[in-house]
Amino acid sequence: SSMGLSNFIETVRRLYRKRLASRRSGSEASLDSEQKRWLSELRESCIAMIPGFLSAQACAEIRSALDSTISGSPVDTLVAAGPDPKSGWPSAHVYSIWADQELSDIRVLGAEAIHPLISRFHEDSRLCAVGQHYLSEDDRHVVFTMANRVVYRDYNKGSGGGWHRDIAYRRGFKAMVYLCY
Repeated sequence: SSMGLSNFIETVRRLYRKRLASRRSGSEASLDSEQKRWLSELRESCIAMIPGFLSAQACAEIRSALDSTISGSPVDTLVAAGPDPKSGWPSAHVYSIWADQELSDIRVLGAEAIHPLISRFHEDSRLCAVGQHYLSEDDRHVVFTMANRVVYRDYNKGSGGGWHRDIAYRRGFKAMVYLCY
């Protein structure tokens, strides 16, 4: 009956609001005022911009490392990043290179393995803390770093094959740096 469906929908709405409220009530005392601003912007508009997060010099170094990696390895390869500097054992860090058919979207998956500045971004405790507060308790895995170069080509659908959602069944968190070639 329509009354049963209405009651069901209202129950789902209440549960959703309760879960959303519990997500937002997590202790934010550990966040500094800037992180709280980022989190507030995320919650209000699903985006927070942080101008000047990296210096122009850092962006240039990362662009150079990305260019060297892309030009130095064939597409669809898995590359070990060399021995661990502390232990000398083979590194657990690997990266792979992927490209679309038009070579318009070229990605380095596991990019934290190719340069210390990307690794520092990957491990940035301030960004990770904001991501963890933004996501629910069961969604706290902010662990993947990808670098990519997107070049305009006729008939290309765009980065990632066109408009898409990375995660269709839950909330996601991305931290992006635009390096501007």
